[in-house]
Amino acid sequence: MSFRYRMFVARIGIVALAFFSVWLSRPASGCSWSELKTHYVTIVYANRKYLSHFEEKISPGNYTPDSTEITLDSIVQRVETLLDMFPGDLKFTMVLLPNSKDVQRVYASKYGRSPDYIAFYSPCDNTVFLSVEDVRVGVLAHELSHVVVDKYFRISPPYKIHELLAQYVETHFDEVSETVPETH
Repeated sequence: MSFRYRMFVARIGIVALAFFSVWLSRPASGCSWSELKTHYVTIVYANRKYLSHFEEKISPGNYTPDSTEITLDSIVQRVETLLDMFPGDLKFTMVLLPNSKDVQRVYASKYGRSPDYIAFYSPCDNTVFLSVEDVRVGVLAHELSHVVVDKYFRISPPYKIHELLAQYVETHFDEVSETVPETH
């Protein structure tokens, strides 16, 4: 088998896997996905209550309806500041799933194993999958770190480096001011 043929088959497999994982993470029959776009993120959710619950969890005490765009973009900027990494055109998708079982089901469909995750970043889809039931700001910052690191480097660093940086951000997130510079 030629190298070109193997690459072609691999690409077909990746496309099929991505399609299958999105199909598995689809909402129940009769539902449709909704989107909310911020400067950095396209948030995808199947039910408005998932978005509302997410908003309340990432803005405890500061929650106001429709404040998600500002809050989420501020969290992204704080992650960039902590890492001192400011990727050029940072854009990604975040899928809000009801609970960790749904996150684990999507992960298993993509990677063939079922770790006990409540969230994960899929670099091939440029997507964060997140359990609304289990989310907290530290977990969100951790996953956003994976996105920032992945987009900052032309060749993504090894998984252990990704994880080390994401754990650093999760641990020190509250040490960064909520007011971050607008320009990088």
